[in-house]
Amino acid sequence: MQSNKSKRLTLTIDPDLLEWMDHKVRERIFLNRSDTIKYLVRKMRKEYETKNNHYIG
Repeated sequence: MQSNKSKRLTLTIDPDLLEWMDHKVRERIFLNRSDTIKYLVRKMRKEYETKNNHYIG
């Protein structure tokens, strides 16, 4: 279920994870931080649904 309009989200993240994200943006793997988070959440959702709704973390 994808909305046509994105919603704003504020989060707290560990500095090492933020640095990893920023590095991937600099490498042009992702467009920006938001793109990185959207990609990772979609990937996690797909894995979650594939694993019969069992938490993977």
